[in-house]
Amino acid sequence: MSSSALAWCQQRLPEVSRSFALGIQSLPEPYEAWITVGYLLCRVVDTLEDNPHLSEQERQALFAAFQAALDGGEVAPFVSSIHPLGEGPDVRVCQGLDQVLTLMETFPPQVVASLRTWVGEMTRGMALYASRRARVEGRVVLRDVGDLDRYCYFVAGTVGHLLTDL
Repeated sequence: MSSSALAWCQQRLPEVSRSFALGIQSLPEPYEAWITVGYLLCRVVDTLEDNPHLSEQERQALFAAFQAALDGGEVAPFVSSIHPLGEGPDVRVCQGLDQVLTLMETFPPQVVASLRTWVGEMTRGMALYASRRARVEGRVVLRDVGDLDRYCYFVAGTVGHLLTDL
């Protein structure tokens, strides 16, 4: 395990989490590292979905660049495109995506596969719903209760699947 990447991730976790960090930091290894990485990856996706400074095209391009990096591609296209996000702890996690992915790559193959599967599912779902925001004053458009259920699956249900796998 990369000790510098682990230290970087452990430092970022309490900066972007109010309550989850406490529980994650109390887990035994290797679960603490695995779930720290999972949480930070989900924070990146959430930051892309929630940032009010992104145009629809910028948001969709960042989702695609993040997904490519998560799947083992280059991180640089993502990091070089995040300047519209502004500043703050969540943006620092985005800027340090290489640290998160470096640590992830030290995990057993089945852990990496679970992270890629479930964070990827979250990314694709949030990208789908985020594309609806441009049409209605920055708010996610939910058409009916089934649509709400599907949105909740993408933003929270995927996390349940990830934690169950890990």
